[in-house]
Amino acid sequence: MPAFHLHPATPAELKRLVRPLTAAQVVSSAEELERITSLDPWRVQVNARGDVAVLGRWRDHLPFLAIEALWCPASRSVDALGQIRHIADEHAMTDVISPSTPAEDTAPYIEAGMHVDTLVATYRLVRGAPARSPVLGATAIRTARPSDLRALLDVDARCFEPFWRYDRRHMDRFLALGRLALAEVEGQAVGYTLCTLHGVEGLLGRLCVVPDWRRQGVGSALVRDAVAYVWASGGRVVTLSTQTDNAPSQALYRREGFRDTGRRYAFLRFGQG
Repeated sequence: MPAFHLHPATPAELKRLVRPLTAAQVVSSAEELERITSLDPWRVQVNARGDVAVLGRWRDHLPFLAIEALWCPASRSVDALGQIRHIADEHAMTDVISPSTPAEDTAPYIEAGMHVDTLVATYRLVRGAPARSPVLGATAIRTARPSDLRALLDVDARCFEPFWRYDRRHMDRFLALGRLALAEVEGQAVGYTLCTLHGVEGLLGRLCVVPDWRRQGVGSALVRDAVAYVWASGGRVVTLSTQTDNAPSQALYRREGFRDTGRRYAFLRFGQG
């Protein structure tokens, strides 16, 4: 077997990867890394040259493999992506989805035969901007609990097409590691946000409002609640990403004081959508 061929990481190799993978927020802890590799040893692939690929299932309801991290020089990326596609075939997955990749770094993926499926813009809000209190009206916002899992999944399914829709394993992880805030009107869930905080950097990873309640202030209330949570938790910056063709979403974030950073990130895949 060639020295550059990827193989499932051994226990010793996994031990060496704990610190860099947690520092890069690919996994949250050594315990999470041990859990996922004990169930699916193929998910962390390495080779003798120090290349690393962390893989997973993109969505449980779709037969796509997700590259959660790929660490190797650009000169070896095409070969690594070919091997990853073979791993997807071995596990009966019909497509491969790239990690979020800076638009200027997509050339190796394209050379390997992938194409840009989605391009996202990054927006940023720095603490010090005028604080905006949520205008709630009939909307109540509260921190979600495990008992809200079904409601969260229902809202998500009503807001996103299958490619982007989350499954239960995603929500379970978010409930454990992030802050999910649920918006309700008369006890009915109508939207939610997902926030995480890493040091002073806050990330608004998800904002959704069901179609019937859009353009009624729910989105603004959820954004302001999320920002208030980050500031109260010691954060100094909130960042988020939104699809470049999602004009209503971008307009909402600009109204709430976020500014386009100019950075663009791509999700690529082999399939045709």
